[in-house]
Amino acid sequence: MNLDSLINKLNDKQKEAVISFGFPILVLAPAGSGKTRVITFKIMYLIEKIGLNPSKIVSLTFTNKAANEMKSRIIDLLPTKGKSIVASTFHSYSVRLLRKYSGLLGYKENFSIYDFDDSISVINRIKRELKLDIDANIILYTIASMKNSINSFEEYRSLIEENEFSKIIKQYIEYLKSHNAMDFDDLLLNLFFLLTSKDKNCIEASQKIRDSISYLLVDEYQDTNKLQYMIVKELLKNNSNHNNVTIVGDDDQGIYSFRGSTIENILRFENDFAGCKVICLENNYRSSQAILHAAKNVIKNNQNRKIKEMKTDNPYKSKITIFEANSPQEEALFVYEKIYQLLYKDGIRYKDIAILYRNNHLARSFEELFILKNLKHKVWGGYNFYAREEVRDVSAYLFSLLNPYDEVSLLRIINIPKRGIGTKLLEKLISQSKQNGIHIFDILKIISNDDEFKESMLINFFNENERESLKAFYELLVRYRQQIFQKEKNFSVIFNEMIEEIGYKDYLKLHNDEKTYDSKIGYLESFLSSLYNYKDEDDEYDYQNPYKIGERLRLLMNNDIEEKEEDCVNLMTIHSAKGLEFRVVFIVGAEKGIIPSSKIVDRKELEEERRLFYVAMTRAKEFLFITYCNERSKFGKKFPSYPSEFIEEIPEQDLVYDTKKIDATVTANDIASIKNLLINKMK
Repeated sequence: MNLDSLINKLNDKQKEAVISFGFPILVLAPAGSGKTRVITFKIMYLIEKIGLNPSKIVSLTFTNKAANEMKSRIIDLLPTKGKSIVASTFHSYSVRLLRKYSGLLGYKENFSIYDFDDSISVINRIKRELKLDIDANIILYTIASMKNSINSFEEYRSLIEENEFSKIIKQYIEYLKSHNAMDFDDLLLNLFFLLTSKDKNCIEASQKIRDSISYLLVDEYQDTNKLQYMIVKELLKNNSNHNNVTIVGDDDQGIYSFRGSTIENILRFENDFAGCKVICLENNYRSSQAILHAAKNVIKNNQNRKIKEMKTDNPYKSKITIFEANSPQEEALFVYEKIYQLLYKDGIRYKDIAILYRNNHLARSFEELFILKNLKHKVWGGYNFYAREEVRDVSAYLFSLLNPYDEVSLLRIINIPKRGIGTKLLEKLISQSKQNGIHIFDILKIISNDDEFKESMLINFFNENERESLKAFYELLVRYRQQIFQKEKNFSVIFNEMIEEIGYKDYLKLHNDEKTYDSKIGYLESFLSSLYNYKDEDDEYDYQNPYKIGERLRLLMNNDIEEKEEDCVNLMTIHSAKGLEFRVVFIVGAEKGIIPSSKIVDRKELEEERRLFYVAMTRAKEFLFITYCNERSKFGKKFPSYPSEFIEEIPEQDLVYDTKKIDATVTANDIASIKNLLINKMK
């Protein structure tokens, strides 16, 4: 199908967004308005009609899933040219550039990328050395907030000195730099420093980066933080194509302020880019008239927003059902009964149903009942594949091979499987590293060389048995490092041989029961297979390039969990549901103190809570149920609950109240059954 026929199938506003060119464009894309199609066709139009080089079109978004889906759609439409476009997350794009120019910032090209767990490990180590008792999560949150709200390198330096946790922050930043490592916030921060540096070489590199972009598209712009906002501005600065930018987003769906995101970025885009054209996609292709009308009436109560006219040709369907429960158990039973009614009377599938809640703890009563009733369900936000112990262990081996100065990874695997390097020896190793200002890998190198070891002070601290254990580990790493960079065999084959040699599978068998061992082996084999099958679609990346494999792995470890679609009822937080749609949605726990949260302090926070409720409502296509309890227990005491004020903002004409009485009596046998089923599920 040619481009013209595809464009002719769009509505007028979508078509305008696709073919507009030569000036900055802000596309306001309310829920269900077909924005993905608009972005896809826009890229196709830029290539086929405007004649832009595909490799100079950059499309940025927030998750690997969204970026991969976008590129896949382009390739389906343009099988050859589509492979060249750059569709990635902000972090992936930053890595792509920093691999080329990190030397200008004092890093080596093979810098390590530390994920959340790695950063926490470094902070805990610094805490122990400084003998400070501060929650590592709070420290890391403070560091991330600082990095993501930065204005300049000078301000960054001053904040390190003035911050409440200055000692830890300073040592954390110095540790990462000295170990040739960046955390995920550094990826964006260092790109910003590169783009704004006054250094001659950085200026030249920055101009090359800007010249490599003929058109920039940014999706979900309402989710950008201050740092991402400034990176976008810098990429378009001093650029002959500075008007070639399309921003897509919806301020009404900005719900990530806790991550540093701000809707102010999208609200002020017109002021930042002169001659900007604003196009609002008004047609909703997802929700029924009743749901859309109700959602519009809720969100219009926010003052700080872009006014949008939303309409739909979808049928009215049913009104929104409101149910008041006497307890969480009664609320869960009401939802359960409605689900079965929908399954057997309305032809709805399990996977077409979502139960959305403000906080994770609200899922408990539903999960317990569904287990007891044997209702197929899945609680989203489960255990990330890449966070599993066995996957992190073998990943640490991979990272240590690529960068032996990545001490977080090195220390993780130095005695896994056990090789005689116990806690005392490890403490001695770390102590000597710190006292002598030498990296642990370099200490291992000295210990492994007879002549160097005899001439060094280390001979006074390590006995022969300790030396042999450390030497064996060092030689293992060096031998396999040489093999992977000689490229005589496929990288993943070499890595598999290493895992076999160290006896990692035997180590798992020794430390786990049979069922857990089988599970871990399954995950391990899946991970090793993924290395073997790895191939980056970007033609400039070398197939089976170990650095590219390691880079991709780091990014996956920090990315949101991608859930596999199963025919199960979905239980998830409203935040997790963003970007998804379901035929049936239950918004549960819709009470004051829950949504809106009891922690809000001003109108700004109240408006974000309302946007969250709006996002929940607009996930529904045909049926929407909103439930709340008039009583909840806290710390063993019962307290009255009241319906959320957001329910009161829905027009009465769109509501129907279900007053059916529910018997939610739970017997002792029920409780025992639930406990046994939960225990079996966890095994």
